[in-house]
Amino acid sequence: MGRGPPVTERERGRILGLREGRRSIRDIASLTNRSKDTVSRVISEHNATKDGKKPKKLKPLGRPPALS
Repeated sequence: MGRGPPVTERERGRILGLREGRRSIRDIASLTNRSKDTVSRVISEHNATKDGKKPKKLKPLGRPPALS
């Protein structure tokens, strides 16, 4: 399966707001039409930046470009 559209700042704020309202990750995923993994990643990245750590960047997918 491919990646969906990127999470917008508005969606990110909504996810974090729902989490602060004590909603479960499953409920948030259902309300925002995002996967549980995406919701969990957004929350983890937010918590990591609060602790002063940098969030982990995703590696690019697909075949690497051919070197000629």
